[in-house]
Amino acid sequence: MSFSTRLRELRLHFGLTQKQLAQLVGVTKGSISQWEVGLVNPRNIKAENMEKLCKVLQKPVAYLLDGKQSSASVKDNTASYDAGYDAFLNDCIIYTLDNGENLSNTDKALAIRLLYNKSRHTEVISDKIFKDILKML
Repeated sequence: MSFSTRLRELRLHFGLTQKQLAQLVGVTKGSISQWEVGLVNPRNIKAENMEKLCKVLQKPVAYLLDGKQSSASVKDNTASYDAGYDAFLNDCIIYTLDNGENLSNTDKALAIRLLYNKSRHTEVISDKIFKDILKML
């Protein structure tokens, strides 16, 4: 499986559109599209963008680039990326709550999806808290 295929499958796994993933990584939708169709060599993607992509998709760089992930490094990488992803989600959630009235419906939908993913993966947000947050948006 190629980088472009892994990228697309992971994006869809998290229920993100190309535009939403682009916003999270800080690139254009066109960049994500080019990456997914294989127009760009993944080794030419800026390191900072690859790092953000890995955080969002919760995978190490080696997996995205080559599909390789040794069983010994899976736990280490997962813990590292889970912590990074969790911090990233927290920042997004706080920003959304602080700026909810100024956000577009698309941004609000993305925030809701991030909250849902956080609650689904970490089970730290109860249904009641999740509903209360949705009311604030």
